Amino acid sequence: MSAALGCSIILRLFLRRQTLAMPGSLYLLSLGLLLSGTPSLANDCPYRPTATEQFDYMLDLSGNGEYFLFWKFNTSHITFEAHAKTHGWLGLGLSPTGRMYPADMVTGWVKSDGSIVFTDRFSSSYYPPKKDESQNYQLLRAEENEFGTILKFSRLLDTCDSKDFVISGDTVRVLYAYHPDDPVSEDRLIYHGGSRRGFKSVRLLESRAKIPDLPDDVQHFDFLNGINGKNNMINLPARDTFYHCTTFNMPDIGGKRHVIRYDPVVTPGNEKIVHHVVLYRCRGEEPKYAHMDYDCYAATTDYRPECRSVFLMYEIGAGSFIWPEHTGLSLGAEGDPSFFVMETHYSNPDLRGDIWDNSGIRIFYTNQLRQHEAGVMETGMEITLTQFIPPHEDSFLSEGICSMECLKLGLPNATDEIKVFALFHHSHLLARGMKTRLIRNGVEQPPIANDENYDFNYQAANVLQKEITIKSGDSLIIECNYQSMNRTNVTMGGLGIREEMCLSFLMYYPKVKVDACLSSPAHDAPSDFQIDQMTSYLKQVDHHSHGQMNRLNSMINQIDWRNPSVRTKFRNKAKLSGFDNQCFYRGKKVLGDYFQRPEVNTPYQKPKSSCTT
Repeated sequence: MSAALGCSIILRLFLRRQTLAMPGSLYLLSLGLLLSGTPSLANDCPYRPTATEQFDYMLDLSGNGEYFLFWKFNTSHITFEAHAKTHGWLGLGLSPTGRMYPADMVTGWVKSDGSIVFTDRFSSSYYPPKKDESQNYQLLRAEENEFGTILKFSRLLDTCDSKDFVISGDTVRVLYAYHPDDPVSEDRLIYHGGSRRGFKSVRLLESRAKIPDLPDDVQHFDFLNGINGKNNMINLPARDTFYHCTTFNMPDIGGKRHVIRYDPVVTPGNEKIVHHVVLYRCRGEEPKYAHMDYDCYAATTDYRPECRSVFLMYEIGAGSFIWPEHTGLSLGAEGDPSFFVMETHYSNPDLRGDIWDNSGIRIFYTNQLRQHEAGVMETGMEITLTQFIPPHEDSFLSEGICSMECLKLGLPNATDEIKVFALFHHSHLLARGMKTRLIRNGVEQPPIANDENYDFNYQAANVLQKEITIKSGDSLIIECNYQSMNRTNVTMGGLGIREEMCLSFLMYYPKVKVDACLSSPAHDAPSDFQIDQMTSYLKQVDHHSHGQMNRLNSMINQIDWRNPSVRTKFRNKAKLSGFDNQCFYRGKKVLGDYFQRPEVNTPYQKPKSSCTT
């Protein structure tokens, strides 16, 4: 792989490598795809320009080394420095969707006489962006050099201008554009063309810290697909969605160790095909089944190990993950997992049959044990056919509940608590927003995480600004906001990209024995809605049976979903219905009872804006 290619796909921190002694700090080395055998390409980028000062973060927006963005922030302001390979004009924008409108933008260039043009703009249509009446971006520096043009500027996180994007912890699409020539005037920008524009998703205010060096005692091992295949590769079937499973015995690592980091290992060229990798730990040791490869969810699969507990996961757009220095994931001790199943979700929309892959996970561990044992808890909605998203909806909410009863199995005493330091939100193509809500004694606390601009193609860890405490007696509501305007049929929960999920994977400490705290909708609220007739049938459907699935789809899509009153009736029914518990304790389902949505007597209110109307 060329260094230039590495530059184009890796988002990394632009800092010298050093260890940061900050308790509670979480390190996320890279928010881009990290390729096999390439733990860091920060020094291998031949196209990277030099920033005018030390910045915390850097992103190759163009993907080809022609437009770089550096940035840093504090509690009130953010400073950007854009480097574009042009001596013409360049622009930078912030958008919730990735479209060129609506968007908050700046443009600038250095004229032939050395004078500078820099303008705060906004776009509301396909026409060139207009000059904002309120110029809220402060130019700090502009110059041309051998690389191209530099624009350095700052702004408030919230400018109190309705035409400016409020910068928060949400995902934002950072737009870029440039042109080789200067405009003839400030009011007549030259069209950038199709090849000199684009966007990338990022959380600008990510709570990441400086890149630490790995201590000398750290070792690693790999779990990779294809260990039994031709040339240690697997040949993917020509299917839109494929879940491949490989089993592994735990290697001998010499006793109890703490996992402190893992890297996704993605076969070069397959970055858009490997959607996610989940490593499950299994109950008991099954050495005779080690190094098996099979279709995870095929009806013909004879072997299904009892592996329900998530150990590690990598999702599209994510990168290396490093635990806070006071926590680690235990491996190698008595009672620790000795057998694993790695599930790799491949998305192959072009139905190609010529794809070979050996992607997986690289796990780093240390014999210097940390203060706390960390865990991973899956929360939200069980992957189920009873999740319905009607078509033609601009905004439709689905909820998965982590019940108080399930959490209490892991937090049995009134004083028990866990601390969440990061999480992964996971949904599919229809999701536009995801929120992990925390309910305590009927009072909704500030959300653990809330991303109103969720991007399916950017599912990196959400590193929390500060650790959030979950106490015994609390419950969680995982909320997914879907947009289905372009669908003509109901979308159900399922494994495929065009089906949906609503999950939040909590990274926390100290480790408890609850592995998954999920629910499924019961659809029990009485109504005259036709779906009542199929509720019991839904729970019996075998999704591997084409006949049963065809019958189910026929029943559901006989409903006139184009009628707004029908969709409203279904939405009201969903709000009044209860849930079935899907609680997994030490790898086994222990609760399956019916329960009602937790009462929220006092909803959370966002802090009032300091902006005056």
